Amino acid sequence: DGARPPQVFLGSHDPLLDWALRQSRCGIATYFDGSLDGLDRFEAGEGLASGLHIFDAAMDHWNLSAVQGRFAARNVALLGFARRRRGLILSADAPDAIREIADLAGLRLAPRQPESGTHGLFEHLRAAAGLAQDALHYCDPARSEADAVMAVQSGNADVAFGLEALARPYGLRFVPVIEERFDLLIDRRAWFDPPLQQFVRFVQGDSFARHAAGLGGYDIDGIGAVRWNP
Repeated sequence: DGARPPQVFLGSHDPLLDWALRQSRCGIATYFDGSLDGLDRFEAGEGLASGLHIFDAAMDHWNLSAVQGRFAARNVALLGFARRRRGLILSADAPDAIREIADLAGLRLAPRQPESGTHGLFEHLRAAAGLAQDALHYCDPARSEADAVMAVQSGNADVAFGLEALARPYGLRFVPVIEERFDLLIDRRAWFDPPLQQFVRFVQGDSFARHAAGLGGYDIDGIGAVRWNP
């Protein structure tokens, strides 16, 4: 069935996932550059798992459409990791009246790169809110969740479409917009190897649950649930 993939986690960056990989001492490296990039690299055999949050507006669900056709013949499984609150992360100078995406006209947005799930989700919600693309001033793309928030914190942008868990440490205002599903596409062979098993044991423990609660904006009740098993 071929060689096992490298011990690398791909896909979209998630602060809770990143912390758990390091804290579990499982030895798995990371290369986070967006959900779509992660799927391409996973398909090419460059890693053992990929984190993703890709919204299918037509089907009104997360991640399934992105993997079902593409990986139906592969030895993979899609597992739940967490639900995350995403919304508007605003600078101290942003108007207090901002309550939704439609209120962002005229502001400087720190966007994500097109390969990220965040980019596609924001553009869908922006269009649904009736906000024209040219009503926003798009800054240079941020290649991670943290980079987008830091652009706001440093004053280079007025708003980012980011995670509540990252707004808190920077003391920035957060306006919730949507709860998204963050899942893990796993190579089934690697699942039974020591590194992933060590990671799995860690995320089932109390330390992980306490950290998730402390970050805020996470619901981990469905962690490890099988969402798709071709």
